[in-house]
Amino acid sequence: MSPIKRKVVTVLKYLAGISAVVFWLGPLRSEIQVLIFVASIAVLLICHFIVSSMDETYANKNAGYWPKLVNWTRSSESDDANGKR
Repeated sequence: MSPIKRKVVTVLKYLAGISAVVFWLGPLRSEIQVLIFVASIAVLLICHFIVSSMDETYANKNAGYWPKLVNWTRSSESDDANGKR
């Protein structure tokens, strides 16, 4: 990754961290504080999507766990050669 791209990703991560702190610690007593709360959520989501599109390691790390699909069909070992049971 180029140095400029790395710096942009770092700045976006810090901006997302600051907006997360505002999200968790922001009081909701007035209309302005509610607007700041909603804006911090929007900034956090925008930063997450931009960083996940720019940084491949971030996208791979935060992809989540997806288990393999289970084959629920009956195995053909119990059937005889003619297909009859």
